[in-house]
Amino acid sequence: MKKFIKYTIIIMMFFPIIVLGVFTYFSLFQNDPNRSIAITRSDWMLMWGAILSYVSTVALGIVALYQSNQANTSANTANQMTQHLIEMEHRERLAFVGVESTKPLLIYHNNSHNKSIVCFENEMNSTKTWINAEFRNNSSNEFDYYQEDDDYSLLIFNIKALSSNYVKKIKVNSISITSSIDDIVFRSKKIWTDCGQFLEFGNSYKVALIIHGLAYILKQNNLTIQDGLFPKFELFINVTVENLYGDKVMIYWSMSAEEGELIEKSMNEINNYILYQYQIENIGFQVQEKSMSTILSSN
Repeated sequence: MKKFIKYTIIIMMFFPIIVLGVFTYFSLFQNDPNRSIAITRSDWMLMWGAILSYVSTVALGIVALYQSNQANTSANTANQMTQHLIEMEHRERLAFVGVESTKPLLIYHNNSHNKSIVCFENEMNSTKTWINAEFRNNSSNEFDYYQEDDDYSLLIFNIKALSSNYVKKIKVNSISITSSIDDIVFRSKKIWTDCGQFLEFGNSYKVALIIHGLAYILKQNNLTIQDGLFPKFELFINVTVENLYGDKVMIYWSMSAEEGELIEKSMNEINNYILYQYQIENIGFQVQEKSMSTILSSN
């Protein structure tokens, strides 16, 4: 478009020169004083007046076009600055939550038979932030804590509010676990989230991640829980965090659970589980602001 305007201006500026050349040619070489259409001095004056008028009009048009382009550029710059200010204001209101690195990750694996998730109830009741994940293709549409199998695991870790804005809601979108055995990836099929409290800046909050079906899909790969998660594994969680104003931001949590060790084995009738402890390393924190499609990252 700019090249078209440039070439158009050049042609318009050269047009009077072409007209002057043709007029001069006919005046000097084709002019016959005896003919009624002979070019006279008054014709020259009229021609120059027309050329000057044409040039003035074109010059005014070019000036107007230049001013219009400048005004459009200034308007676009002002719009960009306004949009930038809006984005900055929006970013300042967003709430960010990250994984707490100073506390270990605990895994309670159900070791009972037909006692379902009862052995985890004490740990579940000690936190208000739950993540319930189904890792197998379960026919049920709802998460059932009391399915008649022993395929339950409870992961406990801590999260921390990283901005001064309150967190109203956390929604978990996806969870995947990468085993250290041949980097096999296990992904959740369905997830339910319950963040039943506001999260305040600087405070640490315990999260209960309840997984059903992990042992089943590990078994499909000829692995046990100990084989698949020992001595380390990687956990990836995609969450959407909402502040009090309703602004949402998508966050990708990633962490390496390393140096796994068995620290407790309870075999009584009420609490029948195996407890493993891991150190959390290489915590990843990647933010995608859905409203502005802007990627920010921090490791």
